[in-house]
Amino acid sequence: MRLLSLILIMLGFCFSSCSTYQYFTLASSEVRKDTSKRFSWENDTVQVVYDYYGYGGPIWMSITNRTDKPMYINWKKSAIIENGNATSLYNSNVQLSGSFEATRNWRSTSGNIASSFTLPDGMDFIPPGSRVAKDLNLSIRTSPVSNQNLSGVPQQLKTGTYAGAASYTMYSFDPSASPLQFKSYLTFVLGDNNATEFAVRHSFYAQSIMVSSQPPQYFKLYGQGRDMLYVRQINH
Repeated sequence: MRLLSLILIMLGFCFSSCSTYQYFTLASSEVRKDTSKRFSWENDTVQVVYDYYGYGGPIWMSITNRTDKPMYINWKKSAIIENGNATSLYNSNVQLSGSFEATRNWRSTSGNIASSFTLPDGMDFIPPGSRVAKDLNLSIRTSPVSNQNLSGVPQQLKTGTYAGAASYTMYSFDPSASPLQFKSYLTFVLGDNNATEFAVRHSFYAQSIMVSSQPPQYFKLYGQGRDMLYVRQINH
């Protein structure tokens, strides 16, 4: 039994030592971060909260209709754009979930909603004064950045340790020089009669990339906010 445990430990060590993890800290010059470091943008009509936390940057959004009119989001006319390549946000297998809160004539109403309305394919309904959330089952990036793109100018190289437990190398980037730059493009329709279509566009980039042999469950700098994603690179 002790021999088997020792073999399993050695196998786990060999596997982790053959892997390098890249931890991306995201930023945006257009969208602020909230207290949990999610990206949050709003105007008088709509609020959009973005969350890319996890392996590869899974795309999660929370959308709030701030008007007293019905609102729809057209996922077929919405996309994530990276390096000029657009990926549609439409996925017929993704379900909408959320809750609503509305006040009319001094009366408050609340409840839950689901995407059971009869709508054109690829569109979701957001009632007045409601917030909905959607996990789009898509990722921003699952492949690591090449060493060539990490070491070039004008990136600034820093080295350090966190509480003496894990060494890492950190590269910092200006928005225009970041090896990871992407945009969101969301198309909305407001109202039923004389409906108005409008789009919301936002840009994001990797402000820094930390490289470490430590997996996320041991790398203490990961998980301190929702503005980080990571990928794994297998070293040969």
